[in-house]
Amino acid sequence: MKPSRAFYETFDDLMNLVKVLIVLIFIAYTFSGVSLIKPGEVGMVLRFGRLVGSNPAEQLHRAGWLFAFPYPFDEVIRISEKGIREVKILELSGSDKPNAKEQQSIDATTEGYCISGDSNIFQVKAIAKFQISEPVKAIFHFHNDFLTLDKLLHDIAVQKLSQIAAGFDIDGILTESKEKIAVLARNQIQQQLDSLETGITLISFELTEVTPPAPLKEDFEEVNTAFIQSKKFVAEANGRKEELLPKASASKDRILNEAYSYSQNITADAQSKATSFTKLAEAYKSNPEQIRRDLLEKARKKVFAAISSLVLIPDAQNCPSYITTVLDNSRGSSLPQLDMEQLYSEEQQQEQEQGK
Repeated sequence: MKPSRAFYETFDDLMNLVKVLIVLIFIAYTFSGVSLIKPGEVGMVLRFGRLVGSNPAEQLHRAGWLFAFPYPFDEVIRISEKGIREVKILELSGSDKPNAKEQQSIDATTEGYCISGDSNIFQVKAIAKFQISEPVKAIFHFHNDFLTLDKLLHDIAVQKLSQIAAGFDIDGILTESKEKIAVLARNQIQQQLDSLETGITLISFELTEVTPPAPLKEDFEEVNTAFIQSKKFVAEANGRKEELLPKASASKDRILNEAYSYSQNITADAQSKATSFTKLAEAYKSNPEQIRRDLLEKARKKVFAAISSLVLIPDAQNCPSYITTVLDNSRGSSLPQLDMEQLYSEEQQQEQEQGK
């Protein structure tokens, strides 16, 4: 029995459909090498496993469409150029089991640890953040498995932390030396990454947790608390010092200024008195009788002004050098001879003060 006409028509339609599918598959396969590079990404083409391009400008393709041959001829690798990857360093940390504090020692099969320079044990967690700064190197070494890059960074960090910790004592590691250790670790890890030509840049390296072993945690916390308190007391003392020093300095300056002013006044007064006395002495040498009379007259004026309420009776025997006082109808004793130079000097000083 010969096939019917309908059978041939159906068969022809099926073959035509197969041809169309083959053409569509060929077109799809041909354009399967076309990739869209997003902003912030760079793309590179590996042709039979080798990087296409002789220099970075030809090797790196920025945002836009990237045309390449389909697989297996070409392979397009895309990397986030500005993306930040993160690696957690937990190899040296303690156990998260609830009964960890009840243990009397560290279980080396489940926990990690570091040894300080003074032979004490502590545990640490860290986190490293990095960017791919040289995509060519990064793709050349790790494009098949970026987890290998993370593991490499993790292993380098564990090695460097263990080495650096041996240079610090436990008190510093648990308190003020943590930042210094993190900086040293970051620098040494970056140097190791550069020597291996990984093409990545370490953005930051942070010690997120630094603790003593769980069985000793409470004891170390007491020590740490005491250390913090000592820092607080020192800071308060420094603050008090900064508060009092300016006041003490100002008081010192004020006292020195007052002392200097007083010394200047005393010196000026002494010089003035010395000058007056010198002039009086020179005048006395040239005319002693006149100077004696002037001094005596001034002394009498001063005495009379001071005893204006008294009745004065000259002493007949020693007049005029001596006087006798009568107060309330009582006879007083004789006054000693007056120091004329002193009286004159005091008079001069009084006149100067009145002039001022």
